[in-house]
Amino acid sequence: MNDTVGTNRRGSHRLAVLLGSLGLAIVVALSGPTGVSFAAPLAQTAPGLGAAGTYSVLSAAGVTDVVNGSTFNGDVGSAGPTTDIIASQVSAPGVLNPPTVAQALLDAGTAWLNLSTPPQPAGGPLSLAGAVSVTPGVYDLTSNFDGGTLTINGPGVYIFRSASNLTDPGGSTVSLINGADPCNIFWQVLTNISFGASSTMVGTFISQTATIAFANGTTLNGRAIALGAGQVTLDNNTFTTPVCATGGGEEEVVGLPDTGAAPIRNEDFPWSLVIVGGLSAIALAVGVQAYRRTHLPKQ
Repeated sequence: MNDTVGTNRRGSHRLAVLLGSLGLAIVVALSGPTGVSFAAPLAQTAPGLGAAGTYSVLSAAGVTDVVNGSTFNGDVGSAGPTTDIIASQVSAPGVLNPPTVAQALLDAGTAWLNLSTPPQPAGGPLSLAGAVSVTPGVYDLTSNFDGGTLTINGPGVYIFRSASNLTDPGGSTVSLINGADPCNIFWQVLTNISFGASSTMVGTFISQTATIAFANGTTLNGRAIALGAGQVTLDNNTFTTPVCATGGGEEEVVGLPDTGAAPIRNEDFPWSLVIVGGLSAIALAVGVQAYRRTHLPKQ
């Protein structure tokens, strides 16, 4: 009798150890480092331009090219007159005064509001005088261009804001390095924007209330958008407008949960098989023990 009790106790002990080990293995498998990856905080995204994204030049009041010499690879349109813009200068798929002008102006106005309260980190005040280099962020301008070079360094969203005019005497350069993207560069200007001769500019320039004027030979890798009563005036300029993502930029990461850098499960590993296998092993162990107790002769 005592031998039988001892045998049963040893069998129960072994079963308990087996169950505990299997349970521990499952817990480790489900929470161990091989099955966990850490989601970096999602990258910031550029404000969406909607229908305005296809435009090289967009104006609520009018567009004039004083010498018929400007060229565009995007749309050119205005709710007012377009003067001395030749259709052949707007290369395919660009369209002169496309039917989306009204919607594009509405979408550009929405982008303006989004630029006023961006989710990007603040870069602080910024002077454009001399040689300046910046990394992604939101910058409130404290001075105008002075013929120097602004270097935009690295991927990310850049927003430059001016509470008054933005001016350039000519010969200024905006330069991109280390993966900086013209789709993610925005200039929000309350009133007039004016560029001197032979400057090289990059980004989407939006004036809320006044004019945008380009002097002879200045180039823009981006867009010029005038939302108010002022026209856009051109003078033998070249516009290279980038094709950007629907949301306005390329920094968006899709397909990930918003975990705020918390661990997320690696769905590529077959965890369901681990669970099913573990439960099956437990059921088998219990069945074997029951069979031994009821069918095998007692020692």
